[in-house]
Amino acid sequence: FDMVIESDDADEGSYIVTIEGIATNPLAGTYLISNDPSESPDYTDLGKAFDALETNGVVGPVILEVSEGIEPYISYSLYQLGDTSIFGISQSNNLIVRAQGNERPVIDGAGVATGVNSTFGTLAIRDTPYVTIEGLELQGGVDFGLAIIDSGGALTSDITIARCRIHEVSAGNGIWVLGTGASIPNVTIANNMIWDVAVGDSSNPNLGGAGAIGFNNVGSNTVIVHNTVVVNTGSSGGALLQDVGTGGQFLDVSYNIFAAASPAAVIYSLGSTMVAADYNVAYLAGGAGPFSSDHSTLADWQGASGLDTNSVDSDPQLASIVHPSEDLHLTVGSTAAVDQAFVSTYTIDIDGDPRPRFDESDIGADEYRDQPVISVTAGLVTVTEDSVLTVTEGDTVADLVLTISATKINMGQTIDIASALTSSADIEGFVQGEWDASELGGFVAATPDSGVFSTPGAIQVEISADDNAGGTDLFGFTLEVQARPVLVAMAGSTTLSEGSVIETALGDSVLDLGLSFVATDADLSDTLTLTATVTDSADINGFSQAEWEGTDTGGSVSAM
Repeated sequence: FDMVIESDDADEGSYIVTIEGIATNPLAGTYLISNDPSESPDYTDLGKAFDALETNGVVGPVILEVSEGIEPYISYSLYQLGDTSIFGISQSNNLIVRAQGNERPVIDGAGVATGVNSTFGTLAIRDTPYVTIEGLELQGGVDFGLAIIDSGGALTSDITIARCRIHEVSAGNGIWVLGTGASIPNVTIANNMIWDVAVGDSSNPNLGGAGAIGFNNVGSNTVIVHNTVVVNTGSSGGALLQDVGTGGQFLDVSYNIFAAASPAAVIYSLGSTMVAADYNVAYLAGGAGPFSSDHSTLADWQGASGLDTNSVDSDPQLASIVHPSEDLHLTVGSTAAVDQAFVSTYTIDIDGDPRPRFDESDIGADEYRDQPVISVTAGLVTVTEDSVLTVTEGDTVADLVLTISATKINMGQTIDIASALTSSADIEGFVQGEWDASELGGFVAATPDSGVFSTPGAIQVEISADDNAGGTDLFGFTLEVQARPVLVAMAGSTTLSEGSVIETALGDSVLDLGLSFVATDADLSDTLTLTATVTDSADINGFSQAEWEGTDTGGSVSAM
C-alpha cells in the first residue's frame, strides 16, 4: 500500500512511500484437500484452502488436489475464491484446483452468495486471474453451478474450466461468466458435461441470461470446445449457449454437443459475434427450435454466418439423458462418434482417456472408448459378473462347456484374453493356456476343457481383455467346488465294496441281510437324497421301494 507523508518544508512536496509485505505463511506447491482424516490432508475442504490463499497469498504456483474423501463436500460461503485479493498470484504463480488422480470429488449445495442480484450457487471465482478448475463435480446450485465474476476492476482473466460435471442447478446457469463493467478475457471452457440445469426458469436473476453456459460481457479469446451440454429438465425456453452482452467475441466454439432434449431451448442466443465455430452437434429434439435467437434452423445459421460448416443437427445418442440417471457418454450409435475428419488439439477427454482414440477425434466431452467387452457362458447359460457357478468334486472342466470371449467394434486390433485362477480348491490336469487367447479381428474366445475338480473349495476366476490400444475390460466370477457325498453300504457288519455280490437263499427275507445305506456330506446345510434302483430277474415278495430310499438334512441320510 502507499503511505503519504506531508512535508513541513515549503520548498518540498509530500513524500509517497510504498509498503509491500508478504504474509507469514504464503502458499506454494501442492496441497491435499480431503474430508477423510486418514489421508492427512492439508485442508479439510476447498473453502478453508481458499481462505488460506486470501489470507497468506502465494509465492509460487499452487495446486490444490481435491480427494473424493469419504462423502461429498458441502458448499458454503468460503467456496467463493477472491473475496479478498490473493497477493502474488500471476501467470507464473498460478492456481490449479483439480481432482486427485482419476477421482471425482463432489461439491454439493448453494452456499456461495455472490452479492450480484441475490444469486446463490456452488462455487465461484471472483476478481482473481490465472485459475484452472479441473475434474470437479458440482451439483445442487440454485442460480449457478460455477460462477466466474469480475466486479468491474478488470481483475479476472485467464480462467480455465475443464473436465467438470455440473448439474442439478434449479434456477440458472451451469457455468455463469459475468463481467460487470469489464469483460473477462482468456476464458476456456473445455471437456465439461452440463445437464439438468433450469436455463429457462423465469426466476433466474443472473445477468448472464438463461444459458446452460451463460455470458455477460464476453471477453477476448473466449474458447468453448469439447463440451457436452444437455437441456433435459426445467421450464421451457432458454439456450444452451447464451450471451446477453454486445461487442464481445467468441474466438472458437467447436467440437461441442449441444442437445435440447426437453423442454425446448435454442442452441445459440448471442449478442456477440463468433470468429470460429465448427464440428458441433446441435440437436433439437422433436423438431423443437428455432435453432438460435435469429435463425430457424442450423442450415439458416450456416448460410447467414458462414460458420458451423461441418456441424450437424442429429441425435447424438448419448448413453442416457433421462433424469435422474443421466449419462452423457457416447455410445456405438452416437453421431458424434462418426469420423468427421478432424484431429483435436486436446489430448484427453473428461475421463482422462486419450484423444483421439483412433485416427480422428470425437465431438463432445467424451472420446468414445471402443474397448473390448468380455462375456462368459457355461453351456447355454450366460454367466454374470461376480456370480457363483457350482460344480461337484469329480466333475471335469469340460462338463462346464465354458466359453470366455471378448469383442469390440474395431476389427483391426488384436485382443488378448488372460485368466488368473486363485483357489483353495484344485483342478487336477489344469492347463493355463486353455483359459487364455489372443486374436486379431474384433473377436477372441477361449474354451478350457482340461482338468478335474479334485478338491472342494472356491476358485476365483479373474479375466482381463486388452486390445493393445488402451482399451481394457475386467470380469470375475467364482467356481464353487462342492464335496461329493460319500455313500457307505453295509450288510450286517460287513462294508460292501462297489460291485460286490451278496448271496442269499430262497426264502430269506430282506431283513435277514441287515442292509443299510448311509450317505454323508461335509456341508451340513445340504439336503441329501438317497435313491435306489433295484433291477432283478428274481422277485422280492413284499418289496417296498421307499425302504431303499431317503431324504434328510444335516449332512447325513440313511435307508434300511
